Amino acid sequence: MKYTSEQAITEIKRRSREIKKARERKLTKALTAVTCFIAIALVGEVGLLSGPGVGGDLASSYGSFMLTPESGIYVIISVVAFLVGVSIPLLIKKLRNKGAHGE
Repeated sequence: MKYTSEQAITEIKRRSREIKKARERKLTKALTAVTCFIAIALVGEVGLLSGPGVGGDLASSYGSFMLTPESGIYVIISVVAFLVGVSIPLLIKKLRNKGAHGE
């Protein structure tokens, strides 16, 4: 069966989309598996670091077992830095899209 040029180009684009979707599905599955593994490892590590849990103090149950009283300011600074680090790129992206569309 012979194709016209337009049919061949259409078929190539369709096949290209299929290949790209298959690659994205494969990557999504791999990232999901890695994320699940990391989450399980994190839960296990927190369980090991928090101690037995029975008869311990209340702080060990809520995740503050890894923090010393002096480290509170560092936690606040890191949270603020994270929020700024996320907000600035989002703001830049929004301003670029607004400028590109002329709104």
